[in-house]
Amino acid sequence: MILDPKELLDLDIVGIQYRKDGRTAEGVDCYGLVRLAIAYRGIDLPPDSTEMISIMKHRRMGRLLKWPCKLEPWDVLLMAKSIDSEIELVTHVALVVDNENALQAESHAGGVVLTRISRCEPTIRRVVRFYLP
Repeated sequence: MILDPKELLDLDIVGIQYRKDGRTAEGVDCYGLVRLAIAYRGIDLPPDSTEMISIMKHRRMGRLLKWPCKLEPWDVLLMAKSIDSEIELVTHVALVVDNENALQAESHAGGVVLTRISRCEPTIRRVVRFYLP
């Protein structure tokens, strides 16, 4: 299935205010943004971002790709600090719109903004690609 990047922008989520641990259209943090958008595609992610990868693998909802890779709309960028060669601490997530842009919820920007992926590249470690309906 070809996923239309415009579909992401049509969700009317750009401008939702930033709220720490927010999971609704009233306010979101970075994971709340991803959870809200992915729910639009019929996938219910766990409320806590630390569970996303393990549940995704267990339920075969998608796959984890190493960065760099070819990006597709709806991919989730995982930004992380390396702890060792196997374990990384995910510090931020963003949602790919197209090859150059991603949606992010940023506290310093006050909410959900469209940003250049090149801004995130130094900290991107993995990409989650969900099997979307």
